[in-house]
This record gives sequence, C-alpha cells and structure tokens, in this order.
Amino acid sequence: MGYVTQRVNYQAARNVESCYPDVSANAVADDICTAAEYLHNQTFVKKGAIDILAWSYGAAGALRALRSSPSRESAKVDAVVTYYPSCDWARKWDSNVPVLVLVGSTDNVAPYKKCEWLLSYVPNKDKIS
Repeated sequence: MGYVTQRVNYQAARNVESCYPDVSANAVADDICTAAEYLHNQTFVKKGAIDILAWSYGAAGALRALRSSPSRESAKVDAVVTYYPSCDWARKWDSNVPVLVLVGSTDNVAPYKKCEWLLSYVPNKDKIS
C-alpha cells in the first residue's frame, strides 16, 4: 500500500477567510473526525496508520478531535502530531493515541505557557512528548 493524504480545509469548506471566529474549534474537530472516519472506511487505506498532522488553530481542533463529545466519538486515528497548537482553544482528551506536541519556547502567537495546563491532563503522560 502507498501513502494517502487528505487535507481538512475547514475554512474553504465554509467559504470563510479566517478560522476564528468564523469556524469554532469544535467544528474543526468534527471535520477531522469525519475525515478520519472516511479514511478508516476506505479499502485502500492501511488500518493502523491513520495519523493527524496539524498546526496552530487546526492543531487545537486535532487535539479536540481526540475527545469524544455528545455528538461523536473521538477521532479514529493512530497518532497525532501538532505544531504550535493554539492551546487556549484545545481541550483535554480521552483518547490513548500517541501525541507529539511541538512548541517554540519564544513563540508569542501560540505560547507554550498556554499548553502547560492541557498537557497536565493527558491520559497517558508517557505517550506525549
């Protein structure tokens, strides 16, 4: 099997130019879950190798996608990598997939300090780097 990528473009899907306030972080998470579910149901996609790569506001949505909500289960993915997540829009998650959160110590747009509270709640601290 080869590699498949799918871009979740939550802004274009809604014909908006900015993420916040036009698209809620919950809507981003829902879009990611829908995309993951779609990939999970395709015969050409290798099960056990569906991962998320996201940055900034989309990374917050990716982390939210790891938490189930009343309207959906958590994303059916096998790993998540986030670059500079907007942690003030993220929520603690209940999924046990490996998560890599990459932040910059001098980032003033998505500062690490805003992620510390979130990272203190992870279900398996040994699976987050």
